Amino acid sequence: MARGNAVIHIFPVRHLSPRAAHELLAFCDARRPDCVLIEAPSDAENILTALSQPDVIPPVAVLAYTDETLTRSYTLPLAEYSPEYAALRWAAERGAAFGCVDLPFAVSLALPVPPETERENPYELCARAAGEMDFDTYFEAHFEHSNDYRAAAAAFGEALRAQSPPDRHTQLRERYMRSRVRAAEAKGYANLVVVCGAYHAPVLADADILSETDIAGLPRVECALTLIPHSYAKLSVQSGYGAGNASPKYHELLWTHRRDLSEVPAAFLSGVSACLGGSAVAVADAVVLAHTLGSLRGGPATLADLRSAAVTVLGQGDPEAVADAPKAMEIGEKTGHLPRGVWRAPLQDDFHRALRDLKLTRYLQPEAAELALDLRGVSGDATPDRRRSAFLRRLRVIGVPFGQPAAQEGRSARGGRSTRGGRSAWKETWMLRYTPETEIALAERPPRPEASGITVEAAASAALTDALAKAGSVAAVAEIVGQALQCDLPPLFEAACNALLDGLAGRKSGDFNDAARAAAALDRVLQTEPEDSVRREALWPLLRRLCLRACLSLPARACCSDAEAGSLLVHIQTVQRVFDIYVERLDVARWQGAVDRVADNPEAHPRPAGLAFALRLERGAETTISLEFHRRLSRSAEHAAAWLDGLASRNRRALLSAPGLWEALDDTLAGLDEPRFRAALVPLRRLFARFTAEEKRAISARLAAYWGTDGHEKDVSPTDANLTEEEAEMLEELRRLEIN
Repeated sequence: MARGNAVIHIFPVRHLSPRAAHELLAFCDARRPDCVLIEAPSDAENILTALSQPDVIPPVAVLAYTDETLTRSYTLPLAEYSPEYAALRWAAERGAAFGCVDLPFAVSLALPVPPETERENPYELCARAAGEMDFDTYFEAHFEHSNDYRAAAAAFGEALRAQSPPDRHTQLRERYMRSRVRAAEAKGYANLVVVCGAYHAPVLADADILSETDIAGLPRVECALTLIPHSYAKLSVQSGYGAGNASPKYHELLWTHRRDLSEVPAAFLSGVSACLGGSAVAVADAVVLAHTLGSLRGGPATLADLRSAAVTVLGQGDPEAVADAPKAMEIGEKTGHLPRGVWRAPLQDDFHRALRDLKLTRYLQPEAAELALDLRGVSGDATPDRRRSAFLRRLRVIGVPFGQPAAQEGRSARGGRSTRGGRSAWKETWMLRYTPETEIALAERPPRPEASGITVEAAASAALTDALAKAGSVAAVAEIVGQALQCDLPPLFEAACNALLDGLAGRKSGDFNDAARAAAALDRVLQTEPEDSVRREALWPLLRRLCLRACLSLPARACCSDAEAGSLLVHIQTVQRVFDIYVERLDVARWQGAVDRVADNPEAHPRPAGLAFALRLERGAETTISLEFHRRLSRSAEHAAAWLDGLASRNRRALLSAPGLWEALDDTLAGLDEPRFRAALVPLRRLFARFTAEEKRAISARLAAYWGTDGHEKDVSPTDANLTEEEAEMLEELRRLEIN
């Protein structure tokens, strides 16, 4: 098309089409344009030019996001075979001008999302009209193997517009694109190539454009742009015309063999066979079948034909046998790479700088890899592994997916090593995995102007500061104390410690469960902090205050409802474990006094009372289970059973050896009427669920001897088999009533 002194070549494409990219390069070599324009947001021109650097490895993407919130964002992906990527590389290598003609990201993110229409997808209609199963197969057969892609795509665009006229949003985009092309002409470029979607190609020469006033009046939103590495896995799940393609690895094969597409079937099926350990003979047979299937349709072998050939020959007719192999050849695992100096958000730069400083760059890979850390140090010195641990924890605080703790161990307060999960106390194990989502999370995190520099450290500190301001319990504050210490954020650690002290002094700090959760949080931190660390010493006053709070609040908390008793058992065990570990640092006598008050309090719920009695037994108190059980029986059978359940949560062995206990329980149950018997079954079912099969056999043997039968020789494994309908209904009712 000629206009004035300028010649404008419109080259219609599909946005991730290897054939389009191949023919576009040949077209540009032949026409030698002085300006190349692509259909991409115009405010991305500068950032896209950075992709012309030789060390860039696609797939990559431009990410646009709003500064205030992430209510809307936009990703523009580019693969090696994208015509737009080919165009910008050609322009950079030949010294031609380069520009983008679509609506800016800032405008697109401000405009309302176009409503979805109920009319049928025009692309699928085209596929069905041509007798193909889906649009991807149709496009590959009629365009990727075409000898004149440009003409075929132009005709396709005309047909699409006739079938599906543009909506108002598309019309606005096209008027803007024409304005950008006219602006390039005004700059004096005489030979232009415009790369755009086939749908827009027929109208880019029209006269209807936006004036400068129109453009200035378009709505805009403040947004930031960055480049991120992308992946074939991400491309395969993105939807929408041009947003991605379902088989990026296969499209890479079409690009690699673009000069002779007849080589693609052999390359694809050889890859599938390699995944399956097949033979070269089978590959040859599969290639022949694929070509035959294509010829039956009157065209070349498409991906659909290759899949059929893989199943028939390499899988011997079983789709499951080759289910994973074609995916490896269709999607692939390729991840892009952006070298240093290429446009990135400040947080991305700091992330990669930290990886270099901490010698973690080898973990920049999509496959998960293990990292073992040794946290030993002197007086809390920031050893390399402790710095790595702090960095990984900061990333987790700000929600960046990169490191996942696989195991975390601790050290006891008495100087010896404690273990959790059978590992040494000073070890941490992480699983590290780098994906495009890592970069997206870094890029999308809104900057905090008040933060001292946009770094991972500052972002983590800001996130925890926000969390501290919103913390509604001493347990939540204690968690932040631990996170601040493990993230190596001293100012925040001090602020969180002060906030915890303030919380403990408040009126609402008397809940035992809250104090127990807070003590557990501090324990987790103490387990990994060096013995003589200054910050470790700062934790002891906090832990002592929390444990004092637990001692003071436990007796009243034990007078609870059935629904609350289960969680209370867990929290009592938690606090007991803390006192066991730090026996030399805490007031153990005060805790034992609180436990004894629960054990002796007739108003306490029987389950925590039973647990308290078990703790009393462990320290050798002179008391007997049978005597206490008989006292509980005087209340009711269900009360006694619940008390036994609480005791068994800590010490089943004592129950098994208690003289006369099971016989007394049997006598009591035998004398109950049906309503009271059914009420007692609920805590009894929970009680016996704690025992192993061997322990149940011991109880059975004891009762059998009492009854004078040989029932102890029978299997006592629980079973629901052979129940009558009435028994099954009764059992189901008990399950509904049972309190976990």
